[in-house]
Amino acid sequence: MISQTEGFATSAIGRAELNANHLSNGKSPYWLYPATEPRKGSILFVHGYRGTRQGVEPIVGALPAYDCYVLEVPGFGDAPPLPVEHTIENYADWLNEFVEATDVQGDLTIFGHSFGTIVIGRYVTKFAKSNRLALLNPVSMPAMRGPRTIMTKVSLAWYKIAARIPEKAGRWMLGHPIVIWLVTEVLYKGNDPILKAWIHTQHKAHFSRFANTRIAEQAFIASCSHNLTEYAAEINQPVLLLCGDKDDITSIEAQREAAALYANATYVEMLGVGHLPHYERVHVVAQHTDEFITLNQ
Repeated sequence: MISQTEGFATSAIGRAELNANHLSNGKSPYWLYPATEPRKGSILFVHGYRGTRQGVEPIVGALPAYDCYVLEVPGFGDAPPLPVEHTIENYADWLNEFVEATDVQGDLTIFGHSFGTIVIGRYVTKFAKSNRLALLNPVSMPAMRGPRTIMTKVSLAWYKIAARIPEKAGRWMLGHPIVIWLVTEVLYKGNDPILKAWIHTQHKAHFSRFANTRIAEQAFIASCSHNLTEYAAEINQPVLLLCGDKDDITSIEAQREAAALYANATYVEMLGVGHLPHYERVHVVAQHTDEFITLNQ
């Protein structure tokens, strides 16, 4: 037996077409998943910290009426690192370069999860972009004030140590089976053992696919150094905010407060879900995304 989430991911894989852009950080791959139903538009996905394209494939599979462009953040998955420090500013510059180099068909919605939402927020404000935005579990408060502040501080120290010891030992620290197990245990809030086992398999397969420990540290620091409240007041285009009420990164109270900062936000609260709605609530995320795009075309 497989979960609905795995089924969506499998259907997305069948649509995948590998492409590449030649950017300042080298040959940067991306995957196009062409629509298999009457086409409604295009969506570009930016995944979260230590994520890869596989993390958003369930959502892609649940959106068959859209051309979906899935890229990987520099330094993670198959994407080469940036030639400069991995900061939010430099990630925003890279995203701008990527979008300009990609032959996206039609009106484009940009969809981000977690760390990806910060990159998108800085990108659209820095370059005055007007794309519709769909932000899944946006990072909407300082990391050191989040629901798991102590864990964030411990993680930061862990990354700093890993980046300063020999690479092999540092990778062992960041990719230890106990660490990967803990990620799933902390972030998954459901009670479906089949889905949980599949999520854990995904984390084991992809969570340690980073270029090196130095880049993993830089990106983690970047993820902790900024949040969307810095950019929200400057974002005037339609924004969909999809927030899990049990998220361990941003409290639901902070999400509600941040939603008021946007000029044109659609706020959706998902009950009983934490930081992994792209696994736990795939159909809900896809449905709200489709409705949001349809209403704001």
